[in-house]
Amino acid sequence: MNASDIRVTETIALAPMTRADAAPLFALIDGDRAHLGRWLGFVALTWSVHDTAAFIESTLSDAARGRARVYTIRDGGSLVGVIGFNAIDRPNRVGEIGYWLVSSATGRGVMTEALRALLAHAHAAMGLHRCEVVVALGNIPSCAVAERAGMQREAVLRERIEHEARLLDAALYVAFPAPR
Repeated sequence: MNASDIRVTETIALAPMTRADAAPLFALIDGDRAHLGRWLGFVALTWSVHDTAAFIESTLSDAARGRARVYTIRDGGSLVGVIGFNAIDRPNRVGEIGYWLVSSATGRGVMTEALRALLAHAHAAMGLHRCEVVVALGNIPSCAVAERAGMQREAVLRERIEHEARLLDAALYVAFPAPR
């Protein structure tokens, strides 16, 4: 574990995404297309390590400007997914979180614990006040993760997510720091 990693549990850690993650991340996406592609539009646009490397470069560029911060999720040292702030609005102290997990790691609370840890880190170390997750209403497992992590459903956003040529309604979940 590196100093910049976020310890989640004894076996789960969040590690800042690096260029070296391109090939292993692509392998995860390519090996689990049916599961991930059901709700995540980027899967249909990811057909090579180059595509994943381009995403990482964009993310690192945004991170250098304080506009994003994305982590890989490691369980027992194995890469199992991604979580992080796809967009950070520093003036308003708001971060929008995205996450995904390979099917072999679901059902064990990995993502719920990762999200809880990221929220705690966002409020304590990053100075964010409001954290948001936007989830397609039909994506029941992802909605459940946000709820189990302590986020509150604030609104339903009409036709917010475009996926497979359809516009889907989405739930907006929010989390604020614990009262002082």
